[in-house]
Amino acid sequence: MFSTVKIRNKLLLASALWLLPAVTFIGLLIAYESLVGALPVLWSLLAVVALVVVQLLLHAWLVQRYIVNRIRTLRDGVQAFSRGDFSVRLVQKGHDELSDLERGFNDMCAEMADSHNYLQRLVDMRTRQATETTQRLQAILGSVSDAIISVNEEGRVLAFNSAAERIFGYKESEILGKSIEILMVPTGSSLRSVFVAASEAGMSANSKTRVRGDHINARRKNGDYFPVAISARRGETNGEVFYTGVIEDLTEKQATARKLAEKEALLNTAIHSSAQPFAIMGTFGDFLEVNDALCEWLGYSREVLLEKNMLDVTAETDRQRSSDTIEALRSGRLRTVNREKQFLRRDGQKIWGMLSTTAVQEESGDVLLFVSQVMDINETKSLTLELERRNKELERSNADLDKFAYVASHDLKSPLNAIRKIVSWIEEDEGSGLSQSTLENLSLLRGRTDRMLQLLNDLLLYSRVNRMESQLQWVDLHEMCESVFYLMDKPGSFSLEVSHARVCVPRVPFELVMRNLISNAIKHHDKPDGHIQIRHEERDGRHVFRVEDNGPGIPPDMQLKALEMFQTLKPRDKVEGSGIGLALVKRTVEFFGGKVQIESDGENGTAVVFEWPLAACDSVEESNACIDSR
Repeated sequence: MFSTVKIRNKLLLASALWLLPAVTFIGLLIAYESLVGALPVLWSLLAVVALVVVQLLLHAWLVQRYIVNRIRTLRDGVQAFSRGDFSVRLVQKGHDELSDLERGFNDMCAEMADSHNYLQRLVDMRTRQATETTQRLQAILGSVSDAIISVNEEGRVLAFNSAAERIFGYKESEILGKSIEILMVPTGSSLRSVFVAASEAGMSANSKTRVRGDHINARRKNGDYFPVAISARRGETNGEVFYTGVIEDLTEKQATARKLAEKEALLNTAIHSSAQPFAIMGTFGDFLEVNDALCEWLGYSREVLLEKNMLDVTAETDRQRSSDTIEALRSGRLRTVNREKQFLRRDGQKIWGMLSTTAVQEESGDVLLFVSQVMDINETKSLTLELERRNKELERSNADLDKFAYVASHDLKSPLNAIRKIVSWIEEDEGSGLSQSTLENLSLLRGRTDRMLQLLNDLLLYSRVNRMESQLQWVDLHEMCESVFYLMDKPGSFSLEVSHARVCVPRVPFELVMRNLISNAIKHHDKPDGHIQIRHEERDGRHVFRVEDNGPGIPPDMQLKALEMFQTLKPRDKVEGSGIGLALVKRTVEFFGGKVQIESDGENGTAVVFEWPLAACDSVEESNACIDSR
């Protein structure tokens, strides 16, 4: 409770200080009156009145100084405080009750200033947060692809985002405050009906309903109708109910769904009408979909096969590999697998198929399923296995034949060389004493021995064709043929004409072919002045060589026979030969990928034409794949 004791004491003290001179003055008047005589009453009264007036004035001045002015200052401070000015401060005078009030007022202003500053900072922070939240919300609303529309209970539009502008064709300024019904088909369901239904159902704030279907259509500004899906929320703020709807344009989705349905129908038709076995499997090999061709191929009904796993229809010898393949596809180490696989039919029969499997991945990279197609290669595989078996037998037979030819030629050469030496010794020792018929017989024996040696040499070469050196070399055709022709035993008037060309071929087998063809042309010629012409050209990526002479020719019906083993067109007594020359040419050329044919009318010369593959180094003059033979 406020007390004024100190102020009252100050006033009494001041009054006492002024009252003492007044009492003294009155006492002096009384003494003077007793000494001099009575003063006029009027003067006494005036003196008393003057003292009273002075006393009143003194009190008035004291009240004005110590109470009124300070109260007035305190009032001004309170008024400033009430206007929100918390910076006002009162000057404290003395230590009385008003000083306590002034000090309390100053403390209250200081505390209110601190509280005001704190609240101001808090308000600024909340305002900034609200602004940021509003900006984020506006950014979100502006970035979403669906229309977001807010309406009041009457269906008037309160908010319309940029996606709604894009979808409906209206600007926000054109639609705000208008009925939502202008966006909907009049005869169909509308967003407002969804809101009303939610309201009538007694849905609380923040509850949600969603309506989707082909029967819900919206209307654009240009009058076009389009299907939508609607999500609605009911909210309430300051006692006012509002609704926010999210409208999704289903035009593209429905078009995509139709396309997917069409593609799925086409795919199902293609799969089930395909003659190729086809299956869709889960990531562990379980059948999810199979076509009739696969069911028929494996001997299962569709229902039974869909209950099985790929490993169930795999031959036991191939199951581990198939399991590893499925794991590799599931883990992503493999994306596609193409391999031969042995399947197991329902009746236990093992059949071969070419399995092509592809892993279908999601956008995240996770494997979703496997798609497999099988090509029936059972007959082809059986033939291939049989061919491999026979090829192995043929390789073994060829190896045995090569070995036999080598051993036979080597073992037979020794006695033949011995016979030839014995004939020479007899001619040297008994030559003068032998009759003409004996000499002729010895000469015939030597000829037969030489022919047998030549036959063995040719036979050995024939058996070694597949082991000939195949290193490519640049060969000067003219130089090589001239060298071979020069070493031949021929009449002096025989001539050779060769094209100037450089070819990249295996030198040893190619020279063997040319030597045999030139030798045959000389050996079988019927004139001492024969002529051989060798031509070269490139045709369709191959070398074409033509070795032609002007000899007697080979009849057309004998041309194929002339390319066989041990075949001669004249008796060996007239023309020495083994009958292997052209056969050796044919085998060598065919071994290196070429072919041989004879062209002749049987009277006017013979042309042996053979092709040789064009090596890759023929297109580069200084290729490292070839070794220049010069």
